[in-house]
Amino acid sequence: MLDTPTWQFLLEAIIDLRLAKGEAQSAVEEARHFPRFEAEWGAGPGVGLYEWRWRSATAHSAAGDEDAALEIADEQLSVAERFGSGRALGIALRTCALLSCGGERIEMLRRAVDHLPRERSAVERTHALVELGAALRRSGHRAEAREALQEALELGRDHHALLLARRAHTELRAAGGRPRSPLQTGLDSLTPSERRVAEMASGGLSNAEVAQALFVTVKTIEMHLSNVYRKLHIGARTDLREALTDSSVDGWNSGIRGNQRETVDQRRDV
Repeated sequence: MLDTPTWQFLLEAIIDLRLAKGEAQSAVEEARHFPRFEAEWGAGPGVGLYEWRWRSATAHSAAGDEDAALEIADEQLSVAERFGSGRALGIALRTCALLSCGGERIEMLRRAVDHLPRERSAVERTHALVELGAALRRSGHRAEAREALQEALELGRDHHALLLARRAHTELRAAGGRPRSPLQTGLDSLTPSERRVAEMASGGLSNAEVAQALFVTVKTIEMHLSNVYRKLHIGARTDLREALTDSSVDGWNSGIRGNQRETVDQRRDV
């Protein structure tokens, strides 16, 4: 293992790979490096808190050591509560929830979602929503499950969390939803958020102006536009108007027409 402050990211990737390959015990052995490196490099809450404890707990659980997993998860929650970060607390609550069952799991997952905002913690919120939707479905709350899973599906697609989006899609169908299969290119492959951003940008608004109008970050707008360019096979902002007009979606900025079309698209996603 490389003894530098980049240890966290390298070790997280290694553990994720081990878990994906079903090598739980190997993941546990890798996770045992975390406390030593955290102590050595003085990694406080801003570095070591968010990720490694939930990965370590997940590895121990996958290896069948539930007691160790619960101990690590409880430690993560305790540290997160002291630190006061919404993201950290949301991740900790999700970790503890997945080691719980029944109503306690659902309540913890609801709290986790509440602590994970859409813009600053989109992928983590998606993860929590998928777990919440799955737990609600299994407990018989299918309507509430569909609501959580629909949001997870849209967030996962918007932020390229494709494995989570795929699971949300599967769970949503199991809960009685009828999500459309995701397309890779073309107008119908655009998410509602991507369509909205593309139309606003094609109308002459700058990225900063679009971000301000939608109450999101400029980075989020850049990400959406990059997706739009790829899916519509265009290379520049100046191509947006023609691409959207040719696809018969011009007018998303025109008040009621835009709102009606967005509503139709949202229903299609259900």
